[in-house]
Amino acid sequence: MQSYEKALNIDHKNVYISQNIGFNYLKQGQIEKAIKALVEALNYPGLDDGKTEFYLAICYLKLNDKVNALKYFSLSKNKNYSEAKQLLTQIQNTNIVDEQAIKKRKNDLLIADILTEGQKFEEQKKLDKALKSFQKALKIDPKSIYAAQNIGFYYLKNGQSKKAINYLLNALKYPGLNDGKTEYFLAICYLQDNDNSNTCKYLNISETKNYPEASKMIERVCK
Repeated sequence: MQSYEKALNIDHKNVYISQNIGFNYLKQGQIEKAIKALVEALNYPGLDDGKTEFYLAICYLKLNDKVNALKYFSLSKNKNYSEAKQLLTQIQNTNIVDEQAIKKRKNDLLIADILTEGQKFEEQKKLDKALKSFQKALKIDPKSIYAAQNIGFYYLKNGQSKKAINYLLNALKYPGLNDGKTEYFLAICYLQDNDNSNTCKYLNISETKNYPEASKMIERVCK
């Protein structure tokens, strides 16, 4: 390191000396000193392969400065430094996944609150408001199994078994409903429609998931 610094005193515009000083500081874990040296190296022409920008981005990444890290990874990528292309893609994909996970978590919490609101409206016999709450939740996430399930139960309670069937089948398209309850009430819908085949089909599925009422209903309807 001393020999590099001595050489830099002789020629302070020597980009390769500044670059090597920066690399050495990075290896030693002296990140801020590494950044200073690498930025200095880039003040002058000659470093065209993207390597300096790449390791400068690594320095900023170690300081958790994602803005500057992405800036220098992009500059390195533009100079066709191969490792920058790969790492930049990984970082961008990770950021996308993180953002999607955060958004999903927020939506899940919002949907849970709206469904709870709808269930309270049901208890208060405010059925129109209950349905609007369930529909609002399903609009936020069309794949919400609990929103679809609650709408299905709503229509079943109100004697609209065909509509109930559509929503309960939709709820079962996605994983998560493992207690057999949805299949049981889907069977009840089919029973009201005099569809014995589907009634027994879903009662049997419900029984395999250990829903307590299923076995009794099978004895009554399917034997």
